[in-house]
Amino acid sequence: VSIAPGAQRVSNVGLSLSISETGSVSDLALPAELATATRNCISAAVSKWSFPVAEAASELEYAISLRSN
Repeated sequence: VSIAPGAQRVSNVGLSLSISETGSVSDLALPAELATATRNCISAAVSKWSFPVAEAASELEYAISLRSN
């Protein structure tokens, strides 16, 4: 896909996260249609996320927006 100079492309990506009791991301599911480089980039970033310590593990859906420059 070609994007005109100066134009932006915005894509929303749904993430499915599993969060452990300690607040770390224990599992991440991404849409299969994402390019491998995009999947790797998102996975690397999300692996650094931390959440508050909780009594039980949890799962959540979260959307992020990706914008081209």
